Amino acid sequence: MTILICSGPLFADWTGVLEKQVLEASKRLPVYDELSTLSRDICQQHSLEKDELTWKSFSPDETNLKVATSLLSSVDKEPVFAWADTNSSLFLNFWKAAYENIRFILFYSSPEYEFYHFIKAHKFDETRLESTLDAWLVRMRAMLTFFMNNRDRCLLVDVRAATSAKSLFIQVVNEHFHLELEDVVISVAGNPEISPLVEYLATSLLLKNHDVSELYDEIRSAATVICETDKSISSIEVRNKSLISAFLNEVTAYQRLRDTQSELTDELSRRQLQISQMAEELEYYFKKNIKQEKITNTMADYLSNDPLLKIARQARQLQ
Repeated sequence: MTILICSGPLFADWTGVLEKQVLEASKRLPVYDELSTLSRDICQQHSLEKDELTWKSFSPDETNLKVATSLLSSVDKEPVFAWADTNSSLFLNFWKAAYENIRFILFYSSPEYEFYHFIKAHKFDETRLESTLDAWLVRMRAMLTFFMNNRDRCLLVDVRAATSAKSLFIQVVNEHFHLELEDVVISVAGNPEISPLVEYLATSLLLKNHDVSELYDEIRSAATVICETDKSISSIEVRNKSLISAFLNEVTAYQRLRDTQSELTDELSRRQLQISQMAEELEYYFKKNIKQEKITNTMADYLSNDPLLKIARQARQLQ
């Protein structure tokens, strides 16, 4: 049998392409959730914070190793067992020691792609963006180090390439690990177009962080090439310059929308003023009508009850 442990960055959707090919059967097994619970428990034991963005790579105690070995041994009758877990990237050597016939698929993403998925799911917060960058750095460095020391056991692939070139990705997995996974035709959401504003923000942050740009280039140089897009490695500066025109277009579009919103707000204010004026006029005429009605009723009562008018009416009737 072959056990595959799949790991990757916190926010980029790297599990989508795996779900039908290798994860579906594993998810039906109780051991899948048990491994996920064990992984999270181990991480929380080594961190005082519950926020995953603050977690660092570490070496777990051997007390958990027996539990992990027992769980992995329980699936030895399965031809392929795959388990996907983001936090496993923080202690990959632990999983390597837990079972002999274990292999790793390690997904990496560009910082821009990670930022995109983070911002898509969270409100904009500059502090959290910095934490997202730090978490990306921690996990990518841990995976690259492990990959360089265990090339025969690992695949290091770009999550976007694996998603867009699914058939090629499955082919690479089969060849590298001597498997026979079927290339099932599945519906996987295509790579979303990342907003130029997000990309510009990401690359601007990267320009200030040499460690991140250097690590990203190292990862791409070491990773397995799946499709042609993997081969081009542009520097952060080049990527940043190429985004300027798109960034300015986004700013122009934003300005246009803001102007439209301002015009609509002014129009709404004018309509509200007109409605207020009409309401005041209606109230004025309503009160005037009520007053006139009271006067009319009073005059009618007076005329119907005046003695002289009663005599006059009776005289007309007698004639």
